[in-house]
Amino acid sequence: MARYTKKIFIWIPREDTIFKHVFINGADYTNSVRSGAFSKAINSEVGDFSIELFDPGGTFSDSFAVGQEVILTIDEKTDNITRRFRGNIQKIWSKIVDNVNILFISGYHISYQILNKFVTASYSETYSSILSSLISAKTDYTTTNLNTTTEIYTVNWEEKLLLDCIKQLAIDSGYDFYVGDGGDTHFFESGSVENLDEALVLTNFDKMEYFGDDALNLKNKVLFSGSTTEGLPIVYTSEDSTSIDSYGEREVIIKDAKSNTSIEVKNRSASELVVRKNPITRGKFVTNQYLLTLKPGDLIWVSVPTKKIHGQYVVQKLTHSFPNSSTTVQFKEDMSSLSKLLKDRASNTDRIENLPTNHNYHYSWAFPFDDETQISELDDSQVTEGALTLASGKTSGSMTTTTKNTNSLGIISSCRLKVSGTNLDACTYTVSLSDAVANTSVVPDTDYIFGAIPTAPNFIQEGLNISIKVNLAKTGDLIPNIDSMVLLFDT
Repeated sequence: MARYTKKIFIWIPREDTIFKHVFINGADYTNSVRSGAFSKAINSEVGDFSIELFDPGGTFSDSFAVGQEVILTIDEKTDNITRRFRGNIQKIWSKIVDNVNILFISGYHISYQILNKFVTASYSETYSSILSSLISAKTDYTTTNLNTTTEIYTVNWEEKLLLDCIKQLAIDSGYDFYVGDGGDTHFFESGSVENLDEALVLTNFDKMEYFGDDALNLKNKVLFSGSTTEGLPIVYTSEDSTSIDSYGEREVIIKDAKSNTSIEVKNRSASELVVRKNPITRGKFVTNQYLLTLKPGDLIWVSVPTKKIHGQYVVQKLTHSFPNSSTTVQFKEDMSSLSKLLKDRASNTDRIENLPTNHNYHYSWAFPFDDETQISELDDSQVTEGALTLASGKTSGSMTTTTKNTNSLGIISSCRLKVSGTNLDACTYTVSLSDAVANTSVVPDTDYIFGAIPTAPNFIQEGLNISIKVNLAKTGDLIPNIDSMVLLFDT
């Protein structure tokens, strides 16, 4: 007889007296606090805080300064000092509310360093190694709590905000990141840190603002477009047939001019698909007691039987507030927030400026000529100083690429060759599909479509194994140099 099993837990509510303190620049101002909110988050956000102090007669008007440290402590039973938040003042405003003098103080969690640093670097290392290098070079945080990853990640960043670099690493690796109150950075597989001391149940929250699946931003076909250093487009398309069958085809085009290798573009396309292809469960709860041990990225239980909710979810953001002694818990990002949408739009605009067109192709094979890894044969030619050129003393020569198999993508049915360089007037190009035993002489920036015209040059055979041969030749005394070459293709 089949047995139905379901994981359950028994929630034991916290009943101890809670002691909380707010320290500003080392002094305790708890008794003067009118209200306060202290937030921490993973990946795409840094924490922040806001405090309102009763300020009769302007007592505190000259007491604080930008940069001073703010610490929140919350404890059970005894009046201990257990830090739950640490940040620095960024704004100080005097206010009058209902004829009461108020001093408003706000700022960021200590993780705000990642908001003010930019990265220009290229890597082909593990995720954790890249992150460790970034943190060590750009901040004074420690890296002892970064879990080690093994997958090699290739990326190129130019003047990209450190926060956006970290967010990209988190998305592409499936890990979560945050900075602890002690300045220690944390990087761990998403959902792997289970917190069994805290939960959300009917008895410990006052408000469930929302909870459920959100498919508004679901995308199951991701075309990612980058660019070689010389400005030729690199593209790759990833799609998920299961998601397409369930929700219909939903395509998105993502452009990033700083992604300049085939490997990076392919990896970015695949990772963006992973996080976009399914509906996301979002939720926001306001508790009636502090969830003292909760940390961003924790996996906690949510059980609301009346709404048929029973499962574990990753905490995206948490906020401790008073005087109501509550913790607001959010699962996943609130993509509908105006600030989030504006930030993404501005960031995207910066990255796609002057990005070359991909001519509606969905895949590419790029040759930056930084090395010879994609070259099968050099005949009186050489790769030097990032360019393909003739060997010394030669007036003509050739280069043949390795063979690229597109079995995982499908049969190639159309292509376009793009070449960047100097003195190329006498150079010629041949695209070969070995399984069709067909060679086609091509002219750069011309489309070659299967079955269009059954004679060269506007014709290409179908095939799965493709290679390219370049014939180099001097024009008078001018030596040809190919800086980069890209074959755009479709299946």
